[in-house]
Amino acid sequence: MLRTSCTIPLTAKRGVSSAAASLALVSSAPPRCSKPEMSDLDELETELAGVRRALAAARVEILSIQSAEKSARFLALHDGLTALPNLRFFRLRLEQALAHESRSRRSLAVLYLDLDGFKQLNDIHGHHIGDELMQHADAAMCRAKRQRTGYEFYSPQNAA
Repeated sequence: MLRTSCTIPLTAKRGVSSAAASLALVSSAPPRCSKPEMSDLDELETELAGVRRALAAARVEILSIQSAEKSARFLALHDGLTALPNLRFFRLRLEQALAHESRSRRSLAVLYLDLDGFKQLNDIHGHHIGDELMQHADAAMCRAKRQRTGYEFYSPQNAA
């Protein structure tokens, strides 16, 4: 049985990736012509363009899903208004620190800071002022941490 084959190079149009591609046609019939019909090439190029559009759309959708997942993870562990880590985040980090402390046989201290009059401040001036106060207190603790070497503590600014 005699087999013939023909390789057709597919050329990319402007704005489309110029990855080299070819289509191999194998047939047991004798070759009819040395060049394929132009309508066949046009049809193949149209189909290839459709596949490329579908791949581009899939990439966009995947990136969108990944971005939404990242945002959901952040919101699960941070306050929506202040973007400061929440109690769940603190507990996760505390568990990690305790596990590390037990493995490394190092000491661990937890500082509990209570802002006097914070509830009244929120009630009188609004939650946006309370949120701003928490952010300023966090910034002050971070500055103090940088001034003292050898000490580490959980802070919303260095938590992520």
